[in-house]
Amino acid sequence: MQLQSPFATVTTSVDGDVLAVLARAPGPMTIADICSLVPDRSYAGVRNSADRLVEQGVVDGHRTGRTKSFSLNREHLAADAITALADLRRAFLERLRSGCRSIPLRYAALFRIRRPW
Repeated sequence: MQLQSPFATVTTSVDGDVLAVLARAPGPMTIADICSLVPDRSYAGVRNSADRLVEQGVVDGHRTGRTKSFSLNREHLAADAITALADLRRAFLERLRSGCRSIPLRYAALFRIRRPW
């Protein structure tokens, strides 16, 4: 499992990246805001994904003047599952901490591997 990309367990599309960002966001975000957090995706791809997710009802679209922003529709039936997927890294680390507390340890380390691709 790729903890840095939790939605990769269910989708490889930009939709997963957009949902992950919006699930963690405290409020509405513009396409530029979302793109700054998913640098491997194009602006047009993120915009198209956000519009597609609005059509599905899982994301709410907001317009302020000419600016469009998006937020996770927390009332959607899938919102809890989306939030749980976005939170996989935190859940894993909490389980790891809990497991380490139950056994006598002198040292524990967790390494993050950065891939060049």
